[in-house]
Amino acid sequence: MEATIRLLTQLSSELIERLETAELEEVSDYMRERDAIFLQLQQMRPSPAQAAELRPAVDRILAMDAEIVGRMLQLRAEARNELDKVSNGRTAKNTYEDSYGYEQESFFFDTKR
Repeated sequence: MEATIRLLTQLSSELIERLETAELEEVSDYMRERDAIFLQLQQMRPSPAQAAELRPAVDRILAMDAEIVGRMLQLRAEARNELDKVSNGRTAKNTYEDSYGYEQESFFFDTKR
């Protein structure tokens, strides 16, 4: 169990080191690896003495998780802003196209002077 906790600590630390520049794909990869480690941890049954011994390491992981969640929320906000821009662009385009109606024919009148 101690090795699994160390692996999770290392994985979290590596992401924290590059967190400011981490892209969505990197965070997503981290989450997949983290989920696999958690599945292993759920299958283990530590004794109370082991749990007490590993508590400081778990607390460090939780502190790192708070920073990672903050970055995930930042990436989500950035993605939402980009989606809003695309949506607004589509809305403006549709409004423009609807008001001028490309399907309708235009009539021009020439007058003689």
